[in-house]
Amino acid sequence: MAETKEESIIPEDELGIEYPLENGNSSVIYTLSGQQKAAALLVAMDKPTAARFLKYFNSDELRKLSSQVRNLPDIKISDFEKLVQEFEEAFAEGASFSQAEERFTSLVRETLPEDEATAVLDPNQDTDRTDSNVFEIMDHMTAEELQPYLTNEHPQTVAYILSRLPDELAAKVLLAQIPAVRSNIVQRIIHLKPVYAAADVIISQALHSALVRQTESKQKSHYKRIAMILNQLDKNELDAVITSLESIGIEDMSNIRAHMFMFEDISRLTSRARLLLFDEIPVETIITALRNADTTLIELTLASLSQRTRRMVETELATSDIGLSQDKIMRAKREIANTALRLAQQGKISLGAEGIAA
Repeated sequence: MAETKEESIIPEDELGIEYPLENGNSSVIYTLSGQQKAAALLVAMDKPTAARFLKYFNSDELRKLSSQVRNLPDIKISDFEKLVQEFEEAFAEGASFSQAEERFTSLVRETLPEDEATAVLDPNQDTDRTDSNVFEIMDHMTAEELQPYLTNEHPQTVAYILSRLPDELAAKVLLAQIPAVRSNIVQRIIHLKPVYAAADVIISQALHSALVRQTESKQKSHYKRIAMILNQLDKNELDAVITSLESIGIEDMSNIRAHMFMFEDISRLTSRARLLLFDEIPVETIITALRNADTTLIELTLASLSQRTRRMVETELATSDIGLSQDKIMRAKREIANTALRLAQQGKISLGAEGIAA
């Protein structure tokens, strides 16, 4: 797998930029670039503290910082105080939360395994790997996934394939064979001779189309996994992330949307589907989720409840919601949405024309 590019800690627009003197101030701090300021602070720290900071820099940044340290001018204590104050003010302002792409990337990195996260964030990477070397694809498959492709292959071909796989994976594939075939393959591996490049190409091409279908199947599962992640966001966060993904050209958004469902999407459900859905939801959760909801959503929900439950919900909604946190409301909405997704996966309901078909 190609190495994932590390996110830059030091903004590119601060690398090597000279800051002009402000208001005639002669402090050397105002002549330093952002990179030089970072280097100066690191040098001034005690070793344990500096070591904790260094782990957040990638190798390229560390090389650049190293070159800047050698060229730092003499800095007075009073100037260091100004530098520290400048950094404190920068942190006090905080980072903008409007960067939906970063929010999305963070969610993916924290939720998915590394290889799946990379495939989602860089979908072209799997394609490149497929085209370049079929054995690299096989390295990332399980024995159970490989076995169907090897069942009808000649033992000599299987022996060659196993010789190209990591030892642990090859052992698992070997154990999956019936005893007679297993013995035959082992003997062939023992006496295996170097394979001509042309033969290697033929074997690779024979397996390529099947493995590409496997890769495409995994890509479809990525859509579902990403949708499940996005389903955990609130409406405002989701809108920001979706807008960002569309603006930066993420393809196949329709495939991701097909697996997405939020509480506000219950209007997409049929009357029968809503009846089945709310029959699974505790009354307390329904009441909480409907707090501050729009009138249309409330009416659709109430129409899906039994008369007794409806009266209970209406009575509670008429009372004050003082002390009820927004976080609790969001958890209730998410519980209802996740229940709808579960029922759809079980084939009990359909999420509508834009959702997962039952």
